[in-house]
Amino acid sequence: RVAYLLTDFIDGENLASWLLKTDRKSIPEWLDAEIVRLFDIMWCSNVTHGDMKATNFMVFAYRLHVIDLDSMCWHGSQRKFIAAYKRDLTRFLQNWQGETREHFVQLLQPFAQRAGLLFPPN
Repeated sequence: RVAYLLTDFIDGENLASWLLKTDRKSIPEWLDAEIVRLFDIMWCSNVTHGDMKATNFMVFAYRLHVIDLDSMCWHGSQRKFIAAYKRDLTRFLQNWQGETREHFVQLLQPFAQRAGLLFPPN
């Protein structure tokens, strides 16, 4: 099977690069809200991304855009969804170190607990 997804061009920057270049000492609230919105939508829809590396998130115009959707999956089984969601959370957190990682661990803790991932791995 072959599938194509066409989208508008986004003249943004991947999340890892954007965070490295930002002069802010803390992560902006709008970005926190975008990340929470993403994980909430995934939870409510039983959808996982499958490749949560930082380069698959683009920052443009105070929005977080998700790219590289070829591994995205809707799960009919709650058990399989929870397992894949845990992998997505874990992979997202593996992108970060230090204070940035701690910030995202705290931000996403409610989602980790909901999925039964009590202590996000380092």
